[in-house]
Parts: sequence; C-alpha cells; structure tokens
Amino acid sequence: TVIDDAMIRRCIQATGISELPLDLLNFKVAQQQQQQQQQSQQSGGLHSSGGRGHHLAPSAPQQAGSSSAFPNAATMSLTSVIHLRFSFLDVRKIDNLVGLSSLRKLQLDNNAISKIENISHLTTLEVLDLSFNRIKQIEGLEGLTMLRELILASNEIEQIENLEPISKSLEFLSLGRNKISDPEELIKLRPFTHLKSLSLQGNPMEVKRYTNTA
Repeated sequence: TVIDDAMIRRCIQATGISELPLDLLNFKVAQQQQQQQQQSQQSGGLHSSGGRGHHLAPSAPQQAGSSSAFPNAATMSLTSVIHLRFSFLDVRKIDNLVGLSSLRKLQLDNNAISKIENISHLTTLEVLDLSFNRIKQIEGLEGLTMLRELILASNEIEQIENLEPISKSLEFLSLGRNKISDPEELIKLRPFTHLKSLSLQGNPMEVKRYTNTA
C-alpha cells in the first residue's frame, strides 16, 4: 500500500486537526456527535478526549466517502492539518505527503515500511512515529529541524546514524527492540545536548551487558 490522496483524506477525517479556535472546534465536535446519533447506519464515530488540546479519533474506521462535519476531508485545506495517523494500514512506502505545511505529528507505526523517505519537506514536524515497521537504516531526516520526538522502536536498525539534521532539536529518541549490538554506537549521541529521554530496551547490546554482569 502506498499513501495516496484518498488515504490522506480518509486519515484527515480520522485524525486531522485543523488550527481552528477551540470554541469552534468544540462546536464541530458536538455537531458531528449529534449527526452520528441521528444516523443509525454507523456504530462508531469521532469523539473528543477531555482536557486542553483536543484530539479527534475514530472508535471505528471511517469509510471513504462517508459524511463528516469535522474535518471535512473533501474541502479542508491540507495546509491546516497538524496531525495525521496512518497506523495499521499496511503502508509499504512513504510518499505523496505534499501540501502539509503545518503538520506537527505524523504516525506511521505498525505498517510494512522499509525506508524513511520523502518527508524532508515536512519542516514543521515535531513528532514522528515509525515504530513496528521494517526499517533497517536511519535516514531521510534532512530538513526536520523542529523534530523533538523520533520513535523507531521495533524495527531492524543496527546502527545509530544520520541523526545530525535533528541534533539540536531532538528530545526523545526511542530505539528499543531493534538490532543494535555495539555499545560504541551510543557515542554518536554525545552532540545531542537537548536529548532528555533515550530508550534502548530490547537491543542485543543490553542482553550482552546483563550477561556479563551476571
């Protein structure tokens, strides 16, 4: 599966959040809930989590062409989308993510992606989740100078490399359950002065360390 315009539009319906005032956002959420109560055909729908900074999420997958009060995927400008989720969609190649000039969070977890590519133009991106894929090499992060969180857990990565473009912004790095075996790889993270959290659980070098101290 390759990301195309139709998939993007469906995911906007599911997780896209435009930069609307919160009062208008709340109105749109309430309007959507009211519409879904009136339509007995669909059992699931969008809901809003409580607290500041609302997140829209589907309790059941939205079908292409289904009506939606918010966000209106057919007319909504891609430039206003700040969050997209493509989880569990059997995506094999990252492509066609154009026009998303305000995107801050991109979730591509639990797919079949083998290469990080075609995202260097997403210069506003702050969170990138590529966990549970088939990625063997860290690459393609050029231009992501605002990236704070990089989640690459449960892949096939053997080396910590090509992180220089995000060395000044990265705060959270998840590399657990990969194939990193050489502890010397950690030296490469010394220039990352803003790094606050590093996860390496489940890598071969961790097994070696505990075996040697036993």
